Amino acid sequence: MRRWTRLGYLQAFRTPGGHRRYLRSALEEFMATGRLPGASGPPALQRLRQVTLLAARPALQARLAAEPWRPRYHAREQALRTSGRQLLGWLLRYAFDPARGEGCLKLACQRLQRYGAEAAQLGLSAADTARAFVVFRRTLVDAVARSLPSGGHGGQDRWEMVRRAEQFFDELLVAMLQGYGQGYGTVSGAAAPGLATAGASGGGWL
Repeated sequence: MRRWTRLGYLQAFRTPGGHRRYLRSALEEFMATGRLPGASGPPALQRLRQVTLLAARPALQARLAAEPWRPRYHAREQALRTSGRQLLGWLLRYAFDPARGEGCLKLACQRLQRYGAEAAQLGLSAADTARAFVVFRRTLVDAVARSLPSGGHGGQDRWEMVRRAEQFFDELLVAMLQGYGQGYGTVSGAAAPGLATAGASGGGWL
């Protein structure tokens, strides 16, 4: 229960003595369907999202611990966790629900443009920005691959879904570098060498 609360699956209320309390209706919905209360998307996809997140988070924390650029984002840890869960939802919808996937990809690219711009404004090098992206990408793709049943999901081939996840991140990398180019320009007055300058400022890294 503590883990599900920490990961955002359930909302807890604190008593004056510091004890957690939960709404019975939220618990019953979660246990019956595997869905987050109020979450959208097919129940099976919601369950896959939960399993993937549980697999990805410890691996991501371990990999981030050794990264020298991580302290720059210390003040934004909570906001970035929320954003990371949203990106995971978009990734899974793109990989497993092609009918709605393109819209999710567009939203994710807009988010990554903002990440890239903020990285430049915080003084991260292009190499550190790319490294941060690679750490997140590798962790999520690995977690998706481990979480899938051997026969795939919803009748789709397992490796086709992994291929679509890789394609999703290919597009995000381009978007992030575009945002980095603009963010670098706002700091130095010139575009980052070798990077395009489309994108938007603001946002935060995962």
